[in-house]
Amino acid sequence: MAEVDGKKGKGLELSATRHIACTSPGLLAVKERVRMLLSLDYRSSSSKEGGYYLGFNDPKNTVFSERLPIATKNWQALSKAIQVPEGATSASLVLYAYESDGKTANKVAYDNVSLIELPDLTDRYYLVSDPQLNLKTPQKIDFTLLSPTMKTVTVTEASTPFYMNMSEAFHPQWQLQLNDSRVNGMLAGWWPFVSPTKVEESKHYKLDDFLNGWYVEPEKLCADGSAACTRNSDGSYNMSMVVEFFPQRWFYLGLLVSGTTLFGCLGYLVWAWYKKPRLSVWDEMMVAPAGAGDGALSVKSILGDQHLAAQSPLEMWSERGYARENANLAQQTVLTRTRESVRLAVRKLKR
Repeated sequence: MAEVDGKKGKGLELSATRHIACTSPGLLAVKERVRMLLSLDYRSSSSKEGGYYLGFNDPKNTVFSERLPIATKNWQALSKAIQVPEGATSASLVLYAYESDGKTANKVAYDNVSLIELPDLTDRYYLVSDPQLNLKTPQKIDFTLLSPTMKTVTVTEASTPFYMNMSEAFHPQWQLQLNDSRVNGMLAGWWPFVSPTKVEESKHYKLDDFLNGWYVEPEKLCADGSAACTRNSDGSYNMSMVVEFFPQRWFYLGLLVSGTTLFGCLGYLVWAWYKKPRLSVWDEMMVAPAGAGDGALSVKSILGDQHLAAQSPLEMWSERGYARENANLAQQTVLTRTRESVRLAVRKLKR
């Protein structure tokens, strides 16, 4: 063991060649069930590790020990919180340097070794600095729920910056905006490409580890003369604001695109059905005029309106056989009925 230049002043150096070198300050008085902080600095130019041992005299002989890896020649720091076991009144701290091959002198230097009691900070708050600005709560804040993703906020007489929180679970995409023409209107009310005047993202906080909270600066927000802000005679501001989950706007845009696509497809199907080529309708096959004698024979119409809609060559070719078969059948029907009518008329004349 030797004294060397430490990180801050003089330090302690242990050297181990064919054995384990160690040193201890002796027994240290401790209090049971208190938290203590063990801290030390260490370094070595020849060894790959150092170590420590901390043992207590409690009934279970509780021990904390660790080998400390040394990767560089620079000073490294250890800081470890330790709970003193129940029944312990003293502790023994030992520092080590370990041998390696039995030939190399492994030297480990230690400095700033301490074992101190930590104060109990449970359920305690400490003021570390005094605020430069005395914050005041606005005279009144009203909320109106418009949807699960949007609500309006009316702030009355805000004279200083203030904190505002909402009951929705925290998400970085929640925004607190001024309720002006940038986020209102037929298009701006749902369009995702707007640029609202909003509280900065750096001032959007997670309160109680799950709530949304904002630090609102009325004078800064209203600096551009937004219609959502009204400055009172006493210098305070009345503000109309919106709390919005901004990704909902992308849902509305996707819904519009999907709906437009659906109605476009349905419209195309209706148009295609309407424009589909059809065969002509045979209005009347053969009709005798009203009031005619028994020997009179009249064909009002053998073929009615017979025409095809304008068709492409491929459509005409595909339907030509079907049209020809229907036309032939209709002609045969007309001829058969005509023959029967002629035979009936001839029989009547012979009588």
